[in-house]
Amino acid sequence: MRLTLITLTIAMVLGLRQTYRWNYLGACAYVTSGAGICNSTSFGHAFVPLATILSDTPAKFTNQYVLRAVGACAALVAFVAGVIPNRITFLVAALATIISAVGLCIGAAIWTVLIDKNDFLNIVKVQGGKSLGIRVSAGPALYLTWVAFACSAVSVAPYVISAFTYSKY
Repeated sequence: MRLTLITLTIAMVLGLRQTYRWNYLGACAYVTSGAGICNSTSFGHAFVPLATILSDTPAKFTNQYVLRAVGACAALVAFVAGVIPNRITFLVAALATIISAVGLCIGAAIWTVLIDKNDFLNIVKVQGGKSLGIRVSAGPALYLTWVAFACSAVSVAPYVISAFTYSKY
């Protein structure tokens, strides 16, 4: 049976890769040559680097991904509702933006704590005093999540003001 990169996943226990990366859609593993394998393209994979790397299996489901997904969906609802010029749609946009800001804030805060708690892997030494070779860093996705929270939080006031002061004539 011939296996291709599309059919392979991290869970196949084919050995450690040189680089692992986590994002909204799961985890990806890369070898030095640049060939990469991702475990999934769906929400809900936890950030557990030590377990993923040691066992080479996909991460488990956690609340922070769900909260960020809810925040992103609420932001989409707010965007769509905010485009329609009506008092009720502005109120819906304001409520969706509040939900978005809360979800993104809690999800990003949990993600930040996970990065901080696993930062010790950067200094772990193995036999012979050599570095373990695992580098844990926040990466751009965490910062973009915080920026999305800030944008959602800032946009609450204009939606609320529009909801209560909008007049068609």
